[in-house]
Formats: sequence, C-alpha cells, structure tokens
Amino acid sequence: MDIVEILNRATFLNDLKNQGEDVFSSVVTDAVRVAGISRPRLRDAPPNIDLFEDDRERRLCLSWISSGVRIASCLTVRPEDYVGVWEALSSLSGPLNELLDGVMVMVENEGVRVNRQALLMEIDRLFLSMGDLTKIVL
Repeated sequence: MDIVEILNRATFLNDLKNQGEDVFSSVVTDAVRVAGISRPRLRDAPPNIDLFEDDRERRLCLSWISSGVRIASCLTVRPEDYVGVWEALSSLSGPLNELLDGVMVMVENEGVRVNRQALLMEIDRLFLSMGDLTKIVL
C-alpha cells in the first residue's frame, strides 16, 4: 500500500469519525476487542468449523466468510471502495458482539480456545484490511 492509499483511507476514516455516527465507534470498539484476544496468538491456523460448540460461533463464521468475500470484491474491483469495505466490516458487529458477550473464548479446552481465537484472528484480518483501527482514539 502506498502513501496516497494510506492518506485516502485515513481521510475516509476521519470523515466517518467526524460525522459522529455510532456505527463508527461501534466498529472501532469491535476491532479493539478482537485484536486484544486474537493478536497475542502465536499459531496461525484457520478456524475449524467442526470444533464450534455454539451457534454463535457458526453465525460469526458465516458473517466472516460473507464479509471477507465482500471486502475482497470491493478491494479488487474498486480498491478505493472504502464505503463497501466499511459496510462489510459494520455487518460483523451483531454476530461478533453476540459471540464476545455470550461465549467464553478463553476456555480450558485448548482445542476450543485456539479455534475461537483463530476465528477472531480472521476477523481481525478483515478489520486490518481497512487499517489498524485499534490506533484510532474515540
């Protein structure tokens, strides 16, 4: 990514923030929550759907896949389609908060814990497609 692209994304995010929409702070907060759980992970493996124990994990996984496809399409067809990327990221909020508010990620069962962290790591990668939203001060 070149400096012009970085500046364009920063300008887009700044404009969203200045509009004062609750969605902006919600998505940034989601990104911070996900990064806090997923970034300390050392292993890098995709989530295994067979290890999901809760429907909320499955719903978030489906949202991850759907949002990932939308983001990839946006960035491939029109790399400056920040609105499309932002909408895809915003669509993760419901399923993500359902999981984080209702399912314990850091469980004793290592396989389940690592798998949940893997799913959150993939979500974190989607957030990073827009930029490191954890650096934004609300």
